[in-house]
Amino acid sequence: MTSKSKVFMVSLSGGLSERDALGRFERLIDSSGALSSFKPDEFVAIKIHFGEKGNTGHVDPAFVRILARSITRSKGKPFLTDTNTLYKGERMNAVDHLRLAEQHGFSLAKIGCPLIIGGGLLSRDVKVVPINGRHFKEAKLASIVQDCDVIFAVSHLTGHMVTGMGAAIKNLGMGLANRAGKLLQHSSVKPSVIDSKCVFCRACFDVCPVKAISEKGKKAWIDPSVCIGCADCLVACRFDAINIDWSEAGRAVSERMVEYAEAVIAAKKKRVVYFNFLNKITAECDCLAKDDPRIVSDIGILASGDPVAIDQASCDLAFKEAGRDIFKEEHPQIGWEDQLRYAEERGLGSRGYELLEV
Repeated sequence: MTSKSKVFMVSLSGGLSERDALGRFERLIDSSGALSSFKPDEFVAIKIHFGEKGNTGHVDPAFVRILARSITRSKGKPFLTDTNTLYKGERMNAVDHLRLAEQHGFSLAKIGCPLIIGGGLLSRDVKVVPINGRHFKEAKLASIVQDCDVIFAVSHLTGHMVTGMGAAIKNLGMGLANRAGKLLQHSSVKPSVIDSKCVFCRACFDVCPVKAISEKGKKAWIDPSVCIGCADCLVACRFDAINIDWSEAGRAVSERMVEYAEAVIAAKKKRVVYFNFLNKITAECDCLAKDDPRIVSDIGILASGDPVAIDQASCDLAFKEAGRDIFKEEHPQIGWEDQLRYAEERGLGSRGYELLEV
């Protein structure tokens, strides 16, 4: 019988004080064995999402400070990292990205370690990793993947408008791709305009990063040969006039994302540790420039060496707390399990796990 992957957990339920919550996280770091994953003086990349402007759903920097301090005490050299986005916003280049991170509390002074945007100023620094996937034969990753020794993936469980759910696998696969890699993963997302619903408000014009939208017969029109599939127009439209065939697009993006996560793990020879935060769980991801309401109560923090097991456990715990499949409810057109099925098929980990509360 194949042994189940271990997933460690501390609870955040019951209205804990910040001091107690931070103390539990520190206990999780120690109990999970994460600090034994690196040697003295090795570079430890803490891969995290700094949040979008106007959205405070991201992981609280106080927890990240505890993690950075623990790594430093164990003689590692931690630094925070993320990559620039494909869509328009405050994180599209490294200068604005770093400013936003500091505004959200992720600074050297507050965290105790530096911040480095993977992939460089405009996401042109790339590490090409060969893979033998269904969709890709190589992955275009941010160069930081090659330069660090170990990755600590700190992920926030949320729903997602393209993949249904986002956590550890998305944090690696989408989060450590350079801009070209992100574009390739989104290549199947091809929105179109429903003429009968379009009021030609031009909101979609303003957010499109590649100017793929123009006027045709006093309606918006998206040029499929120019569109990069970022889906910003879908978010901007307030009249439900943007249509996407999610049944095909979501599954394809999920599988491509998994192959990129596989490339990251291969590049690091599996030297990746995962922490999933199951609090402030929202219907959409932290990339959106708005604060969504929570769709389930705060649950806890998980740690594991298996990205598939930790994401499966995260969803199971969220559904148990809510009493229903919250991601299917929020995104009924998308199969959030597609990424986990494909990741297990590709050998990234196991959906079977043993949950250990510490």
